[in-house]
Amino acid sequence: MLPANAALLRCPHCGALKEIFQLASGNTFGATLWSDTKQIAPMLPRVSYIQRCPSCGRYFFYSQNVKAGSSNSYGGGSGELPLEYLKEALIQLQPTGNDEQSLRFYILWAFNDRYGHKEVSEIPAEEWEFHMDNIQHLLQMNIDTLVRAELYREMGDFEQAIQILNSLEVADNMKSIHSQLLQQAQQHNRKVFVIYGEIQRNALTLDKYREETYTPSKYDEEDSCHLPF
Repeated sequence: MLPANAALLRCPHCGALKEIFQLASGNTFGATLWSDTKQIAPMLPRVSYIQRCPSCGRYFFYSQNVKAGSSNSYGGGSGELPLEYLKEALIQLQPTGNDEQSLRFYILWAFNDRYGHKEVSEIPAEEWEFHMDNIQHLLQMNIDTLVRAELYREMGDFEQAIQILNSLEVADNMKSIHSQLLQQAQQHNRKVFVIYGEIQRNALTLDKYREETYTPSKYDEEDSCHLPF
């Protein structure tokens, strides 16, 4: 993994800046993949597609439209958000199309970070209801068939998951994933599980969330080519 100068994002709502890490190069060596499609790769960390402004607290999508150059630092966070903030983002942004699908998958992963290893009886009722509603929305979208089967499995609709999996002809490189999903569905297990890898999955909670507004240093001011604004 080779870091690059951190990206500066400008909030489209209030104009404040935040610093996000960037890579010059990376790889997926040592990655862990879970059944809900979440992947953590130590040498290729993910920047969140949904960002929160540390100044005004509003949300926006990470795209070229919000980039405002780069800093002289190799630091910056990923912008990862806890489940509570992702829910707020869904209400505030009211996204459609690919943006909605992306945000709903981030919500799915954040829910499973926190509750994916627990029994339904251990999950707060309002959280489970929200999770089920989120999955129903994802099932109405254009998603991969294996992922569709996984979502039915996570809902506890094992019969539907098994039916989908048994009807599929999968490529050789997907047979192991298919086999594991089918086995878990046949065992009536709705919990998220590791497809491959050894990294532990942890939930980001509100008390651990930290982001600060970026203020240009004298070094940035001396090197204005990094700050095209």
